[in-house]
Amino acid sequence: MTTPLTVAVVLSPRPWSIQLHSFVADHVPDIDIVVVRDRRAAFESKPHVLVIDDASPWLTQAFVADAELAGIRLVGVYDRADSNGRDRLVGLGLTHLIEEAMPPEDVVFLLDRLRPSTEFRAIGETRDRSASTSSERGSVIAVGGPSGSGARELAVALAATWGPARSTLLVDCNETTPGVARRLGLTPYPHILTAIDRCRSEGLSGIDAALADQPHRLPFDAVAGLATPRDWDRLIAHDLIDMLDTCRDGWERVVVTTSPLVEDLQRWGDRFGVSRAVLRSADVVVGSAEPTPRGTLRYLDWLSDIAPLRQAVMTIVNKVPKAERVAAEVSRELVDVAGDVVGRTYRIPFDRRVITAEWDGTLVGHGPFAKAVAALSAELDCVLITERLGAVT
Repeated sequence: MTTPLTVAVVLSPRPWSIQLHSFVADHVPDIDIVVVRDRRAAFESKPHVLVIDDASPWLTQAFVADAELAGIRLVGVYDRADSNGRDRLVGLGLTHLIEEAMPPEDVVFLLDRLRPSTEFRAIGETRDRSASTSSERGSVIAVGGPSGSGARELAVALAATWGPARSTLLVDCNETTPGVARRLGLTPYPHILTAIDRCRSEGLSGIDAALADQPHRLPFDAVAGLATPRDWDRLIAHDLIDMLDTCRDGWERVVVTTSPLVEDLQRWGDRFGVSRAVLRSADVVVGSAEPTPRGTLRYLDWLSDIAPLRQAVMTIVNKVPKAERVAAEVSRELVDVAGDVVGRTYRIPFDRRVITAEWDGTLVGHGPFAKAVAALSAELDCVLITERLGAVT
């Protein structure tokens, strides 16, 4: 049963206020919306959520504290071109932030996420992230590879394989072509920026609150990637690494997607710095290569970019055809050129079920692909255990 949601929208001189009010009033029947002009009206309307921008003069630290006591969740609106406005909202402690230019239908996604729930899952199925079931912290597995190699599908499959037996989180850190939410039919908001903001203020429980909504229940949790690649400059590498480190306390396996491009561009703002930081700090890196001449060259270029970050990568020759000669030729070429950086090579066969699952937005069914990924996950478990024992000794 859907719980009624009351949303108060601050009357602002900026156009977002009227646009949001009109859209919700005309198109969203299960949200009650009210426009408020001042602090007093904001409390008298008793909303579940208050949408307010940084230009509101009565948005102060005292108001934020009073709103928290009243059980009102605040959503801050800022102008992307004005970094001071966003900084002010963050400084006041607001963790739900949206751009002024965000389409109203996308804002509704976030508002619906904040809907008070009395459903069974909210009461009985929410995991307690404050206490881990194991004394050991979880592991971070970074998955990457050049465009067309199937790295994203491999990351999703690994999370789906681990999920039934281990608490697993899939995090889309691809700042170039984020697509986990689209691939699995997840809501695009909240996303990774929300998770980082809430982790900074609330720790593990903040990440749990920023998980992507799942219309069709998956065996793992997920943090959606950037809603648009143009927001890459808002994704700060050290903030993300701090969040992933916190994730180790809540999930046994944290699978992270990275950008297909990882060239070192620090002299120009480090465009792919987030992916490079993830690849550097992960417990294990899994690289995916397409078994074609073009795919082999692209993977070698990718390996050359991450060579300064990792001594070895677990290399997957993905989408391998039935011809044994092709897989053997690719593996031999990779080892001959890249040497020890390639690490051990594994093969995952081509499976039409993968294409079907991509069209349907579902997980890949049982077949050659799923069987090979299950074997790969078992091998990764052994690698992680070996590395952990080596670190102890």
